[in-house]
Amino acid sequence: DFFQVSFSNAAGRWTLQDDLTVLDDLVVSNGTLDVAALDLDVNGDVTISGAGILDLIDVNCEVVISGNVTVSAGTLRAPAVADNTSFTVAGSWEVSGTGTFVHGSGRVYFDGAGGADTVVTSSTSTDDFFQVSFSNAAGTWTLQDDLTVLDDLVVSNGTLDVAALDLDVNGDVTISGA
Repeated sequence: DFFQVSFSNAAGRWTLQDDLTVLDDLVVSNGTLDVAALDLDVNGDVTISGAGILDLIDVNCEVVISGNVTVSAGTLRAPAVADNTSFTVAGSWEVSGTGTFVHGSGRVYFDGAGGADTVVTSSTSTDDFFQVSFSNAAGTWTLQDDLTVLDDLVVSNGTLDVAALDLDVNGDVTISGA
């Protein structure tokens, strides 16, 4: 386990050889961190900036982020799996600036109980979800701008506050729970 981890070398490419647990924050500001077919558990925030790339695209990759995800530049490549365990996020989500989110035809599963999490998808690059699910009875996620979901949206046991913004879902919408 590591406390805080930062990757920053424009020519750098790091490929995990074992599962990685970060007890606090993970930062990728330059270069590529390839998780391969391994697990990534971050107990703090994940920040991608500069020319950083966090590559989680492998279908066998399991990712748990207990804090916020921020991509202000660089690229986040999500696991290519549509389930509720391959990519879970407990905090807020922000893909802004020139940040790029590559959905990999997978699902992002929000399970935080913070009650005041936000979702920002205002990037000048790609920032749409393929599938997205929000699930925690104590969770509230508030959109900060229009949201596009290319496939399915699920809200169970929590609140997705769209406010006066546009929500464009090209697949099924499922709302259930308390």
